[in-house]
Amino acid sequence: MNQPSSNFFRFRLKDKPCRIHYLDWGGPTLPVLFCAHGLTRNSRDFDFLARKLSENFRVIALDYPGRGLSDWLDNKMDYTIPNYVEVSMALFEELKLGTADWLGTSMGGLIGMLVAALYPERLRHLIINDVGPEIPETAANRINDYLSVTMAFDDLADFEEHLRLIYAPFGELSDRQWQHLARYSHYRNQNGKILANYDPGIVVPFKHNASEDADLWEIWKKIGKRIFLLHGENSDILSPAILEKMKQLQSGLVSKSFRNTGHAPALMDEAQIEFIKYCLNTKGND
Repeated sequence: MNQPSSNFFRFRLKDKPCRIHYLDWGGPTLPVLFCAHGLTRNSRDFDFLARKLSENFRVIALDYPGRGLSDWLDNKMDYTIPNYVEVSMALFEELKLGTADWLGTSMGGLIGMLVAALYPERLRHLIINDVGPEIPETAANRINDYLSVTMAFDDLADFEEHLRLIYAPFGELSDRQWQHLARYSHYRNQNGKILANYDPGIVVPFKHNASEDADLWEIWKKIGKRIFLLHGENSDILSPAILEKMKQLQSGLVSKSFRNTGHAPALMDEAQIEFIKYCLNTKGND
């Protein structure tokens, strides 16, 4: 079974050094798919997809600051989308990627919208997984509620059960897939307790803005790339009204909804992977 190389690069955020981890799948001469994860997630979310694609694509998946194996930030208010855009572009430069396709889940989709609008020359296609330019307040409050509670577990089986509960909207995952998420979503603290492997401080800027809907509609209008969208049919993040407005403002948007799935499709299901293959094999920018 093919495996990625695990790497780190140094990034300076406001003149403070930060070590960023990323996975690199496939050969260096292949076309690039850049993968950006969700708010509390990490680079290993794309493993099942990358194994399917890495024969034909170089798949780059990073851990944004405060997640996975990347450094946690001292100033928690620095956990912001614009800073994640900077991290992404720094990795583009580090690897001399040139142009890439972008796949972003939730937060990663928001980052991708900004990259597509601000650095259009760096992207070919934008693939967004279950997020729009506006986050409903009820969904933001739900996320804020579970981010505000830090839970510790004695063994991995209990942690996996917790993941099955909070990430039930990911869809109908196999036992192997849940085990994969549990394996790569935790760390042990100095007392041997199992915790989710993200900085609880990522909630600080999120909580600060929880009562305000995100508004990237002006950015959305400026995107001039082919845009593809995966939509969880039961998603509370991407409502039918938001999806309809997205289509009105970007008439070329190609979307596909997935049944028995909420926020967000886990990108482990064969139908979801096939749709992403279709997106990547679509030629042209119009």
